[in-house]
Amino acid sequence: MSTYTISRNGEQFGPYSEGDLHTHINSGHVLSNDLAWKEGMANWLPVSQVFSTSTQSSHVTALPPVFVQPVRSDATPDGIKGWSWGAFFLNWIWAIGNRTWIGLFAIVPYVGFIMAIVLGFKGREWAWKNKEWESVEHFNRVQKKWSFWGVIIFFGVFIIGGILAAIAIPAYQDYVQRAEQTGINGGYSANNAMLVDVSGVWRGDSDQAMVSIDLRGNEKAININGVNIPVTVDNVDQDNHIIQLGVIANSGKKESWTIRQIISNKGDFTLQMTLHDGTQDGLSFVRNL
Repeated sequence: MSTYTISRNGEQFGPYSEGDLHTHINSGHVLSNDLAWKEGMANWLPVSQVFSTSTQSSHVTALPPVFVQPVRSDATPDGIKGWSWGAFFLNWIWAIGNRTWIGLFAIVPYVGFIMAIVLGFKGREWAWKNKEWESVEHFNRVQKKWSFWGVIIFFGVFIIGGILAAIAIPAYQDYVQRAEQTGINGGYSANNAMLVDVSGVWRGDSDQAMVSIDLRGNEKAININGVNIPVTVDNVDQDNHIIQLGVIANSGKKESWTIRQIISNKGDFTLQMTLHDGTQDGLSFVRNL
């Protein structure tokens, strides 16, 4: 036998048999503008459209009818239960849209992921009970849209994040490498500080040659009596105060030169330059660049 559920002001009551419902209508406990629904109906309809309420007025007392609340129906119709991708992926946003306020716990750190899983399992049932729907079909249409956009947004963010990471990680690695070479990134590192310390104009102890050393920027060079020699910094040994340089000779072959700091008891220092063939000369400081 068919049973009906009655809705008034967002609350649902029942189910009732058709005979019991006629009794409640005639007693004034169920009003003609209350909504009625039974399985198989596409939408909720006013009681006046489902049943004839023409006899109601002859039985209504002068006092406003008191709606006697029967046992509330907590039964979930078929087609409601199930996993919700919309509730899982969009969690707290979905919770607001479906008046399922417990879902706001998804915002809380550490609890959020667990709450998202719970919403995935129970969200559809909670949404059905917490919000008024025209029918099961209407409910499923709305939840299908939530799931569709939840999946689209999640994977869209995932793909965009992957693209940005693919761009940002190599750029950051290049930045770190340049920072180590040029001394940016909030100040000079210990290696770069040493390169800055030896940069300056020096005079050779043996032949009084003027030697300009510039190891500060990207274009590193040593200038000896007006002859500019491009160099690269191959290694910096902080413990032994030695800088190993790479020099391209006229023959095109790369040669290795070294510059060593010789620190005095006063804290100042001179330099000792050693060429690829073992030739050495001391350098005394003249001025900064």
